Amino acid sequence: MKLLSIQTGIKKEYKKEEKTFESSYVKTKALLPQHIGAEGFEKDTQTDKRYHGGETKAIMVYSVDNYKFFQESLDLEKLSNGVFGENFSVTGLNESNVNIGDKFTIGEVIVEVSQPREPCWKVSYFLGHPDGAKAMYNSGKT
Repeated sequence: MKLLSIQTGIKKEYKKEEKTFESSYVKTKALLPQHIGAEGFEKDTQTDKRYHGGETKAIMVYSVDNYKFFQESLDLEKLSNGVFGENFSVTGLNESNVNIGDKFTIGEVIVEVSQPREPCWKVSYFLGHPDGAKAMYNSGKT
């Protein structure tokens, strides 16, 4: 496994059709060092903690190895690190070699895999493709 980048983000307001919504999905490259506690990065927010955040969903890790699949299947341009709202963009990890309970050391932090991502409609919104969340769910690349 190789850590390629770290991203954090804060809650912002977005517009979808005639409605507005708040989200912390959009992440930007984080300045180092970063303090990480039991509920994630100090300077990162999770807007809807029913589905994101808390001790079992504190940090979102995603493998850029999956980006090519989505670029090709959804006919997307090159994807940049953090496009799926992840905090850690990594390579060398995937659904066939990572299991719930696995632990990884990143710097001074031990990260334990607690569950796969449950993609919501925001994946589609931020990818700019109506089938983004469905493709992620159906592919198993979560």
